[in-house]
Amino acid sequence: MESSNLQCYLKVAVEAAEAAGAVIAASFYKDKCVEHKGSVDLVTETDKQCEDLIMTKIKTAFPEHKFIGEEESSKEGTPDLTSEPTWMIDPLDGTTNFVHSFPFSCVSIGLVINKEPVVGVVLNPMLKETFTGVKGGGAFLNGARWPRHPLRADSEQYVEFSY
Repeated sequence: MESSNLQCYLKVAVEAAEAAGAVIAASFYKDKCVEHKGSVDLVTETDKQCEDLIMTKIKTAFPEHKFIGEEESSKEGTPDLTSEPTWMIDPLDGTTNFVHSFPFSCVSIGLVINKEPVVGVVLNPMLKETFTGVKGGGAFLNGARWPRHPLRADSEQYVEFSY
């Protein structure tokens, strides 16, 4: 997998996450229409709207790719994961927090190719944090390498930060 392809996938995923994040932020302090899916999990109109928005943006860029979306899967069942490029989407990860206006909800988008994760985006619109990563390229928080200080394991007993 070429790095340029991964960066292209990442760019589209970040754009989709940012668009969904804007919807979440606009709805955050408003009254929410809440439904139950299953016995415990909650779903809101914002969940559904964000999943549709994310899927539409990614399908426009990569129409041949497959999708596994949390809200779609809860209605239709989870499709089998194949070796084809497959986007895994949780449009509003932390719906319960969102319903109660706790700022710990995020948009989670991942791309799996040959059953291996290659791109990931986690965006918390309320804290304005965007974590990104591509296979072999490290992790980033708001564009800066993360963690800022590499982890070093001096023994199997503990891990310390190296400054």
